[in-house]
Amino acid sequence: MARIDTRAALRTRYHGPTNYKCSRISAYRDGWGGCKSQRCYVSWDYAINPEQNHAAAAQAFCNKFLNNGARISSPGLCFDGDYFWTWHATEQKNIPKDYSMPGQILVRSEA
Repeated sequence: MARIDTRAALRTRYHGPTNYKCSRISAYRDGWGGCKSQRCYVSWDYAINPEQNHAAAAQAFCNKFLNNGARISSPGLCFDGDYFWTWHATEQKNIPKDYSMPGQILVRSEA
């Protein structure tokens, strides 16, 4: 039987250009359990596809706010152009090194 992990998630959202700012992606996590909400912005990279841009923003969030060397997982439910992401700490065991590569959908099953 597969083990199901329950984790907090973060949301990424596209923000179009304005007269003063370029297109960008925000990565956001609501505050809960005594933690404050957190957000970071990443400029849109026109050299990569939209999912990779969202993945880059989610990874930038992890690099900025999480201290455990977290790597993002594949995107979750998407509503209105938003992506939802979870992450894995690099010190966790049995997680392939390429588990969270943007653009790849990798499934891990446990017996």
